[in-house]
Amino acid sequence: MKKLLCLFVFWLCASAIWADYQAGLNAYKQGDYAMAMKLLRMAAEKDTTRAPHCQYYVGLMYENGDGTQKDYIEAAKWYSRAAAEGQIDAQLHLAYLFREGKGLPVSLAQAGFWFRKAAEMGNLRAQKELAGMCLEGIGVDRNAVEAAKWFHKVAEKGDVASQVKLGDLCAKGLGVSLNLVEAQMWYILADKKGDREAAKKRAENAKLMNPNQLFEAEKLAKEFRPK
Repeated sequence: MKKLLCLFVFWLCASAIWADYQAGLNAYKQGDYAMAMKLLRMAAEKDTTRAPHCQYYVGLMYENGDGTQKDYIEAAKWYSRAAAEGQIDAQLHLAYLFREGKGLPVSLAQAGFWFRKAAEMGNLRAQKELAGMCLEGIGVDRNAVEAAKWFHKVAEKGDVASQVKLGDLCAKGLGVSLNLVEAQMWYILADKKGDREAAKKRAENAKLMNPNQLFEAEKLAKEFRPK
């Protein structure tokens, strides 16, 4: 009987915490940030399973000044707690705070660390940021091969800037085998979305290609589908 009573009390507490979490999320989505802050902060302290998500939203509200005074130090604190538990969005935002020195000392190494964590979990923004850092050797070791890998993942999703960058790498044989056809394909795709830089590079790259290569690049671009 005592065991059943304990289980019942635990269920009541869990239900109450779940209600706070759901109500907090609803309040956030409706723009009632003061209520969202109150409820999500309560849930973040009590609910171990959903705490990282609550912590992320609390950090986000501190960063944006929603429902509270803007406070990067508090934002960093909450993001850090959530990021340590694997919350991907918190990892991304924490990386930006480290890079920009908001609420934390500037640390490009820490920014790279957290961008990598989020990138490895599939976050496209983190993959794009990490690709640029790897290419330039900012906060991480310069590594064109890794840069190409991350740019490729984002370019495949249809990101124009990454398509142009990947085209550059293919055209120069930097981090990948030199491949004018693939470079042209990426330039074509970005050009079709209105990117002026891509249009210019597409024309320049075409001068180095024979008719068969140009035909193949156009064919690949037509067959391309974002993954």
